[in-house]
Amino acid sequence: MENWIKLPGCQHIMDTKCDFSSANLDVYEEVKLHLRAEQGNSSSSWIEVDSFVPFKIAHVGPPAVHLEAEDKAIVIYITRPGKGGNMWALDDLGFTYSIDIWSNSSGVEKTVKTSYLTDKIFSLLPETTYCLKVKAVQIGLGRHGAYSPVHCINTTVANKMPAPENVKVYADSKNYVLTWDYTYTNVTFKAQWLLA
Repeated sequence: MENWIKLPGCQHIMDTKCDFSSANLDVYEEVKLHLRAEQGNSSSSWIEVDSFVPFKIAHVGPPAVHLEAEDKAIVIYITRPGKGGNMWALDDLGFTYSIDIWSNSSGVEKTVKTSYLTDKIFSLLPETTYCLKVKAVQIGLGRHGAYSPVHCINTTVANKMPAPENVKVYADSKNYVLTWDYTYTNVTFKAQWLLA
């Protein structure tokens, strides 16, 4: 266990810090580091850093957020922290999200909690600017992340058309049919789905 490996990004550097993110460490294994100063043929003794498990000390970064406006709602798309990296790659279900939202005109803030990566906030005013920020909470370790940047969006003009009525789903084996009633003619419809 004493076969020390050169730490990428931390060899022959002049600074008093180094970024070893490219080392591709197993985030669940305990890691030891040691460090020494060198000048020409002289060097200090090695100083050993307390061992650590990257997953246990990692900070939770802010999630990425994308918004879409409706007349009385905002659809929020959240990308979990570290997407594309390896720190939280195996922790897909380990986050909840806290969404702080306020009307730009009133500034009164309310908090909505969700565990979904796509959610919708209802009962908003049409043609109104709303701002929000989102933070992730890693459930297993109870670790709160940093807030995302503030995102603002205008809700759209209130719908003039009535909503479909008598909406039903019929399922037969692997056949699923969605039906509804509507009084207007010459209109098109759009349906969407979400894991409930």
